Amino acid sequence: YYKCEDKFNRVQDIRHILHHKYYFNITDWNETRILEMFKHAIHELRDNPVERKMMRLALIILAKRQGPQWCQNKLIKNILLPVIDGSQADVSDIVKAFCVSMLGPLLKPYPMDMKVHCEIILNQLLDMLDHNRK
Repeated sequence: YYKCEDKFNRVQDIRHILHHKYYFNITDWNETRILEMFKHAIHELRDNPVERKMMRLALIILAKRQGPQWCQNKLIKNILLPVIDGSQADVSDIVKAFCVSMLGPLLKPYPMDMKVHCEIILNQLLDMLDHNRK
C-alpha cells in the first residue's frame, strides 16, 4: 500500500494504529523478518477457515506488491515448495494442502516470459504425486 495514491492519509492511520495498539514499529521494509513471520505462520496454521483465508489474502497482496520474480524466488521456492515436497519435518496435511492451494493464485498473474516457471512447478507436483502413489 505504500505505492498507492493515498488521498485520505490511510497509510499513516494504519501505521499509527499498528504502532500504538500493537507496538509494531514500521520504520523500514525488513524483508527477511516478514518472510520468517510468514513461514512461521504457515507452519502454525490450524484448521480454521478464517485464519487460512486471511493468510491467503496476505500472501497474495504481498506477492502482487513485490512482483512475480520476487514471488517466485522468495515465496514459492523458499517457503511453499519445501513444505509441499516434504523436505521439512513435522508438517501437517492441512499446511501442505494450504501451500498447494496457494500456488494457483500466486502463479496466475505471471507474465508470459515467466510461464516456464509454472510448467516447472506443475511438473514437480506431478512427480510428487506419482512418487506418493508408488
